[in-house]
Amino acid sequence: MPYSGVAFPQFERPKSMKLHVYEALKAAILAGSIDHQTVLTEATLAEKFGVSRTPIREVMHELERQGLLERAGPRGKRVRSVSAGEVCELFWIRSVLEPPIASQLARSGLAEGDLKQLNLLLERQRNALCARDRAEFLAADSAFHILLARFTGFRKVTEIITNLRNLFQLVGMKAVEQPARLDEVLREHQAIVDAIARRDPAAAEAAVRSHLSYTQTVVLNNLQS
Repeated sequence: MPYSGVAFPQFERPKSMKLHVYEALKAAILAGSIDHQTVLTEATLAEKFGVSRTPIREVMHELERQGLLERAGPRGKRVRSVSAGEVCELFWIRSVLEPPIASQLARSGLAEGDLKQLNLLLERQRNALCARDRAEFLAADSAFHILLARFTGFRKVTEIITNLRNLFQLVGMKAVEQPARLDEVLREHQAIVDAIARRDPAAAEAAVRSHLSYTQTVVLNNLQS
C-alpha cells in the first residue's frame, strides 16, 4: 500500500561519536584549553574519547583543513600557532572590508529587528564577560562581525568574513588574554552599533577602524610577550 502521508512525530537523530569528538576537540582548541606545545596523536585521543582511531583520524584531518591544527612530527598534530605575519594579513583584510560594511549599514539604515539581533549578541558577550568565559565571548564576537557582513546582503563579502571565523577566534584568544580587554571590546562593539543605529556612516566606519587597530596592537604585543 503506498505511503498515505501519515505525519510521523519529529525526532532528533543522535549525534555520531565522530561528531561528538569533532565538537569537543574544536571547542577545546578555540577555548585555548590545549597548549600549543601539546602533541595530539590518534592513539592518545582515541584512548581519551574511548573510540577507534578512524573517527579520530578523520576529525584531526578536518581540523587541520580548517587551519586549527598543524603537523607535529610524523604521527602527531598540535594547535596551529598564528604568526605575526598572519595577524597583520588578517587585520589588513578586515580593515579593507569591515569599516565600509559599517558605513554602508549606517547609510542605508537597519531595521529594528536587525538592530535587536546585534544587541542580543552584545548581551551574549556581556553575559560571557560576567562569567569570564573567553571562548563564549569570542564566539559571540565572531558572530557579531559576521552578522554585520550578512546585513549588507553581499554574499561574497559575507563568505570571506565567515571563512575567517576560526582564525578570528584563534587570534582572538591572544586579544583577550588580559581580562580588561573584554570590557574594552564590548565598549567598542557598542560604539559600532550606536553609530549604525543613529545612521552616522563616518562614526560607524571610524569605530570599526579604531576597534580593529587596537585589537591588532594587543594581539601583536601578546604574541611577542
